Amino acid sequence: RQDRSANLDRAGISSVASSTPRSVLCYSLVKTPVSTESTATATSSLTQSQAVTTPSSSSSISSTSSIPFVIERIPAKPNEFVFQEISQMCIQAFFNDGPTDTRAKNTPIWKEVQLKYLRALQQSDLKVRRQKHPQTNVMFIARQALPVVSDSPAAIAAVRKRPLILNTNTIYNLDKNGGMDPNVDYVQGGVLGFVEVTLRPYGLGTAETGNSNSNPTFLYDNDQDSLAPKRTMVQTLRPILTNLSVQYEARKSGVASRLMELCETHVYQTWRMSEIVLEVEDDNERALRFYDKRGYRVVQEDPTSRRYDTNGLVLRQLRCNRKIMRKTLYRNPVGQFGNKSNSDASAENAFGVGKALQRFRDSFFPSL
Repeated sequence: RQDRSANLDRAGISSVASSTPRSVLCYSLVKTPVSTESTATATSSLTQSQAVTTPSSSSSISSTSSIPFVIERIPAKPNEFVFQEISQMCIQAFFNDGPTDTRAKNTPIWKEVQLKYLRALQQSDLKVRRQKHPQTNVMFIARQALPVVSDSPAAIAAVRKRPLILNTNTIYNLDKNGGMDPNVDYVQGGVLGFVEVTLRPYGLGTAETGNSNSNPTFLYDNDQDSLAPKRTMVQTLRPILTNLSVQYEARKSGVASRLMELCETHVYQTWRMSEIVLEVEDDNERALRFYDKRGYRVVQEDPTSRRYDTNGLVLRQLRCNRKIMRKTLYRNPVGQFGNKSNSDASAENAFGVGKALQRFRDSFFPSL
């Protein structure tokens, strides 16, 4: 929790399910003069000679209906512009939340300066963490899926800058917006949501002789000059979920729930771990309710945490109380994460597995 970015990790809320990363295709990455011939060529490359109509800002997103979106996993070495997009959305959701039009009009200049600093800070942290720790960090980003419905030259030019969504089956909420037209193409739009999970030391260490833990650990010698067998402090790496955030206009579209499920699936299937830990400030009641519905339970509280305060002329860090929440991951017959059945619990207890797991959890979370 000593990472600088921990001060930025406040939970954004919405709703999310799993999806496999899909392939995308850019029409063109080379800037070319727009002419009648080139326009015709670009138009013919689209189904039914269509081009995209893209919003000039996020204010054009309607909050009255579910927004179609796609989710992709950020590679280890992405285009650096993606971190700029993410930090822009996250900082607004964390420190300047609200409708885009109202936000632009009512944000004072001194607060804009503070938000600019926080965006630069988070952008740098995300970039370093993703590039230096590709094996212990995973990031997911949700983008709006924009239909290709115009043939104007301006819209055609915009198409060249946006990746085409090749597999429309990976688009969420199409059925909720009148179904899918097979003659309409979709391209990626702006960022709607983001989340990341990082493996790092977390929780209480236990003194052991040697390293008998099969999980990844950090070992610390506590008595190098002693003739007795060396004892080490073992801290297990835990998957810590941070920076879950959703754009204001995209709330209630299922973005947060889909992002959460992808994180849980990655931790369980790829990292072969059976838990996720996160922190939520105790005054964020909406986030607490959201995580509680997904099976996360409060195991500890940290009254020594700090968070940034942008309400004054000077950016400050104030003390706050954070609730540490944890969820045990496992698969039920339908492939979702949930509570174990009574028969499964009885089978575990019959062989003593349940008690052993409980003792292991109690060593790290006594209040669980």
